[in-house]
Amino acid sequence: MFIVFISLVTGCKNKNLVDPEDVSSALNENMVVLSQDQIKLAKISIGKIEKRVLSETVECNGTIESPPGSVAMVSAPMGGFIRNAYFIPGNYVAKGTVIATLEHPDYIRLQQEYLETKNQLELYQQEFKRQGELTVENASSIKKMQQAQADYRMTEVHYLSLKAQLKLIGINPDSLQIDGIKTTIQIKAPISGAISRVNATIGKFSDPNDMIYEIVNNHDLHLHLEIFEKDIQKIKKGLHVNFWPTSDPGQTYSAKVSSIGQKLDEESNTFSIHSHIKSGYDQLKTGMHVYAEILLSQDSAYSLPLDAILTSGNHNFIFISEDSVFTRYEIKPGIKQSDFIELINLPDSIIDKDVVISGSYYLNAEMEAE
Repeated sequence: MFIVFISLVTGCKNKNLVDPEDVSSALNENMVVLSQDQIKLAKISIGKIEKRVLSETVECNGTIESPPGSVAMVSAPMGGFIRNAYFIPGNYVAKGTVIATLEHPDYIRLQQEYLETKNQLELYQQEFKRQGELTVENASSIKKMQQAQADYRMTEVHYLSLKAQLKLIGINPDSLQIDGIKTTIQIKAPISGAISRVNATIGKFSDPNDMIYEIVNNHDLHLHLEIFEKDIQKIKKGLHVNFWPTSDPGQTYSAKVSSIGQKLDEESNTFSIHSHIKSGYDQLKTGMHVYAEILLSQDSAYSLPLDAILTSGNHNFIFISEDSVFTRYEIKPGIKQSDFIELINLPDSIIDKDVVISGSYYLNAEMEAE
């Protein structure tokens, strides 16, 4: 069959279009020749056999989530009144950006107490040193030296505590001077990301339990998938995942299985699977619901779109194209995935041939009519 097809095409090599009347007698039952008008009318398109990763899959549902380190709930380290709030939901902020300022008399009192304690510490340190020297010379009692030491140590603890509190609210104690006491503190973004929620009103009192901003880093997203118990033994770390947001099923995204839950949720009868989403998907947002399929292998195979396959009874065919001559060739289909199908035991002789991608049923109808 295929030798006749090659000879026929070779004889027509210098023609732009094969004349059906010239070759009709040479065609066998698996060949058909069409005019250019017929090809256009049938909307026949031509493509190539391609290698694709096709695999058995486990289908599941899930949601897009941000890992703990990619979500920040920003609050005041010390209660205060909101003086400024600079951002709204959707704004991107870099780590360290000032996103709000707060004011309260307690900020002033804390700085005042720190400076006073700092001066007291210097005095107690000098007294402790002096009493130590007098004790050595037997000019003072050990009891006085011990009291001086206790005063110094207690004041030192208080001083270090106040210093840590100032650092916590964003004031540098080492550069604090009497004439530089601050009336406000700055709230800075702890991570880079997009503002997802805002709970800030000018003049509102905000204490450490109140969220002012929520920031989400959408550049490090994960898939949280629910896998039924019957399928969990098939899942391994590193497997490829294709997924589609339910709000945008026409767009395919990729991820890779990163961890597998070890406990069955008895209510849903599923295990939790986490997959790391590849970067660069700015359209994806935390909380989106998705439909997903986990590919159980990564082997590539020769494949064609499903529309290229003609099924008749228990037989499956493709059409090979050479100019306007089309030859039907039986193939053995394998795994189906999305809109593609695997071709099993494909001969090397047709791997690089032009193949009809759409219009196979029209060609078959023309062939059967002859």
